[in-house]
Amino acid sequence: MKQYVVDRYTDSVKAEMAARYSLAPEDLTDLGGFESFVFEADVNGQPTIIKLGHEERRSCDMLHAEAEFTQFLAAEGIGVAAAVESPLGNLVEPIDDGVGSRFMAVAWTKAAGDLPARDLTDPMFWHSHGKLVGRIHAATGAYKPSSPARTRPHWDAPILLDDSFYIPQSDSQAISETERLLAEMRTFDRGPAGYGLVHYDAHLWNVHLDDGVLTLFDFDDCGYTWFANDLAVVMYHSLIARDDPAADAAVVWPAFIAGYRSAYDLDPQWFTLFPTFLSWRDHLIYSVICRSRDSIDDMDVDAWIEAFAHRHAAEAPLIDYDFTIGTR
Repeated sequence: MKQYVVDRYTDSVKAEMAARYSLAPEDLTDLGGFESFVFEADVNGQPTIIKLGHEERRSCDMLHAEAEFTQFLAAEGIGVAAAVESPLGNLVEPIDDGVGSRFMAVAWTKAAGDLPARDLTDPMFWHSHGKLVGRIHAATGAYKPSSPARTRPHWDAPILLDDSFYIPQSDSQAISETERLLAEMRTFDRGPAGYGLVHYDAHLWNVHLDDGVLTLFDFDDCGYTWFANDLAVVMYHSLIARDDPAADAAVVWPAFIAGYRSAYDLDPQWFTLFPTFLSWRDHLIYSVICRSRDSIDDMDVDAWIEAFAHRHAAEAPLIDYDFTIGTR
């Protein structure tokens, strides 16, 4: 989170946000947050998550687009935590930040259950997870934004790249590779059978498991990209930091892709592009870490950056596994 956002978040902002949901500040349980302030509270007797971000990162229209997409998916019977209206009847509640701009609050149903273990390899879980993502890909083609202004951006939109890419000028190799990947991916076909509006961050940290039932939440990064890229994001975050990513991939991927294919039949040719999508994600995360390193306190940033440099100096696959397995 940028420092100016932290500086503008005051007790009066918190109190106003609470009032919009018929709450007192003490009713809010602070859950922390990386790009937004996140709280839990009971709203009308229902466990609710309230996220407060700044409009200079996500506009009111972008947040409406995110909220409406989750409501569409929930109406399709897909297991997602959907946005809910405030007691005032609004999906997005703008709150003055005191310097001529605004914070934006959005409330969400709380996903039942808990986060799965980060090293989980249970095939039943991964089959269910793959099926959940597949159902989103199958449904997204029917989704129509309520207005052109409330359309989520494509993966390479300036609003996303400008927000994410802060690679140090001293790292000319990473800058060059990012530019190469960007140019390569812009040549890929964007036909509706393989490209659409997706979660784009559907990894283990954004799903709850409750007695075998999965619920996907945090659609903050949802946007238009290739379905295979969406799947690569899941595999990247779920495997890259493991002791033996390739060995775990051999357990996780077959179950995941079998579940996915039970809901959506993506052309197998897309999976040959996994190395590109994985590398793109690695550079994107590197950029985010470089941008926010001073505010990251739950990981060893220096160790992560060293591991990133080692991965790319090795000139080997980021995850030495054939992700075309099970796609035919």
